[in-house]
Formats: sequence, structure tokens, C-alpha cells
Amino acid sequence: MNLLYKQLKKIIVVSISLLICSSALKAKQITKLTEEARISVITMGPDKDELYSAFGHNAIRVFDPALGIDIAYNYGTFNYNDPEFYINFTKGYLLYFLSVGEFSQLMRFYEYYDRFVHEQDLDFSPAEVQRVYEYLENNLQPDNASYFYDYFYDNCATRIRDVFVDVFSDSIRFDLEFAGDNLTVRALTDLYLEDKFPWGDLGIDICLGLPMDSELTAYDFMFLPDFIESSFDHAFLLHESGVERPLVNTSRILNQSSSVPVGTFFTPLLVFSFLLFIGTVITWLQWRLGIRGKWLDFSWFFILGLVGLLLLGLWVFTDHAAASRNYNLLWAFPLHAFAAFLIFKPSSIRKKYFSFVGWGLLVLILIWNFLPQDLHYALIPITIFTMMRAFYIGHSYAYNHENI
Repeated sequence: MNLLYKQLKKIIVVSISLLICSSALKAKQITKLTEEARISVITMGPDKDELYSAFGHNAIRVFDPALGIDIAYNYGTFNYNDPEFYINFTKGYLLYFLSVGEFSQLMRFYEYYDRFVHEQDLDFSPAEVQRVYEYLENNLQPDNASYFYDYFYDNCATRIRDVFVDVFSDSIRFDLEFAGDNLTVRALTDLYLEDKFPWGDLGIDICLGLPMDSELTAYDFMFLPDFIESSFDHAFLLHESGVERPLVNTSRILNQSSSVPVGTFFTPLLVFSFLLFIGTVITWLQWRLGIRGKWLDFSWFFILGLVGLLLLGLWVFTDHAAASRNYNLLWAFPLHAFAAFLIFKPSSIRKKYFSFVGWGLLVLILIWNFLPQDLHYALIPITIFTMMRAFYIGHSYAYNHENI
């Protein structure tokens, strides 16, 4: 029943997204807004159940009651029907585009999923409203609407910021001292994932490499929708009158979420620590009884090698820039996938290889907190177990006397 619900939920998400996309073709082409028109930034809260929506979303609303216009511009749209979508996604070739739809549809979507919706009315003159509107309409044209999505530097949130920076240039100023500086991409994403989606956080930390540990300025924090909202609250605009005023005129809550995100008790650290305990007991019993445990070791090192090959492939063969220079390859070494077959054949190469792996992992554990990349702490039990099995293969009496 739970699986059926999730599938139905995905169908609803796709259907509504396609409806919003198709609305772009039906959007009214108005060349002149009235003096009642206003522009606002919409910030939508995260989904408490779905990892892909854990960071929230942003849109720009154009509202002109005199002309009956109430539409939302959304830079987070992509084509589900593209036959090469999944191939391009795997390669890191993410083509997103700007779409526009009725604001009432957007509200129904987020009300249905019980996600908060905040609105910030921007203090623009009618002429400034017109400039932003014309920029969005021009950006909506087929030749301009598409862009290559980057998770952290060019996404559906940063595009919202860039609309106003492009339109107003040096006239807009963000006072971002409130946010501080020098946080990394990984640290910022951890704020949203570590407690609510610990397994998703682990997966991202494993797949994405050293670029995730680059320090950002507060201006770069705006790849996160929440920081778009808070940054606009600290922004100022030098108007045509020569007076600088706060960019946000008024703020309001359009929908308040009633749900409270709940994390899981079975965190990666807890589960992996328990597995380390079980693995330690098994290793001790095998040592006492003189048992080799070849299938355990083969399976373990073969899987680690496959993980390493996947990480290496993301680095070398895709355009996922954030997946490059991944230090997780130190514990998920790709060569393990091939060296695992040595476990079934006695040789000096097997002993030397796994002894080297054991000592290498010991060094890795000792320098864990000093690496340029912040490796996930839940991987320490995995690394300890791998080190223990590598030493057992390389130095145990059972493995070095195949007749036992």
C-alpha cells in the first residue's frame, strides 16, 4: 500500500509539473502592465519526506489584478518526456528551462504537499516592475529559456537572484554580513540533510568530491532557496529617484506547513557501528577457529571495488563537476573489485596487496580529520572493518595455510 501511494504521488508530481510546463505556451503576452502590478519572490519550503525536495524552491510572481494576470515564473523545470533525459542526467548534462504557469496552480501543489509558501513583495515603481516583467518574458522565449543546471552555482534559486542583478545591475545591493562567510557547500547542505535525511546526506557525501568542500562567500549561499529569502530581506535598491530603500516592501505567509520533519533512529553511524561490532565478533571467531571466510572477504572487497569504480566513473566520464577529486576512493578503492579474486588463490601478491591495504587504511583513519575533503564520519566503522579484514587476509594463519 505504501509503495502504491508513493507511485501515485510521483504521478501527481509529474502531471502537475507537465501542466505548469505546458502553461508556458499559453501565457499571455502582455507588453504593458498597469500601475497596480507588482513583483514578488516566492519561497517554498522543503518536503519532509522526499530528498529531492529537501532544499525547497523559489519562483517569481507577477500579479496585475487590473489585467487579470497572476503567474509564477519557475526556473526549475525540465522535460520528463525527453527520451535521453536519464542518460543526460547520468552524464551530468542537465538541461533546465524557465516556464510560467498560473500562480493558483503552484499554490494548490504546495498546499497539497503541506509545504510552506512565503511571499516577499518587492518595492518597485511601475517602470521597474515593467523592466523585470519584460526581462522574464524575453527569458521565456525558446532561444533564451534553457540553461545547464548546476546544483550549487546555477540552479533554480540562483537564477531568481540573477534576474534582479541582471535587470538592476549595480543599483541592487545585498548586505550579507548576517550570513557570515567561509562555509562550504557540504556544510550548507548538511544543515538540510544531516538530521532529516541522514542516508541521503551520506549518499551525497560519498558521491561528491572535493569541490563540495570549497569555501563560499555569503553571496554564493543563495543556491539555497532559504538564503534567497533571507538575502532579499537584507537587500537594497537604488531607485530612479536616487533614494536607496529596502528591496522587500512587505512579507507574508501564504501557506503554513503543519508537519514537523522527523529523522530516523537508524542513522548510518548507528547501523555501520553495529555492523562493525558483528564483523569484529566474526573475525575473532574465525581467528580462534582458524577459518578463512573467503566468501565474506570476496563479497566485501568486490562490492567496495564496485563502489570505487562508480565514483571513478562519476569523476572521469561525466560532467558532474562536484563529483571530481573524490577522496572516498581511498576507502572504496576501485582495484578491490579485481583484487577480490585473489582471495581464492594463494599467492605472495595477495598477502602483499591486502597487507598494504590494511596499513593504508590505518593511516587514513589517523588522518581522517585532516584531509582536504570532509569524509562522512559514518564511514569510519566501514573503514575500520575493511582494515581489519585486510589485515586478516594478509597475516592470518588460516589464509596463509590453504590446507586448513
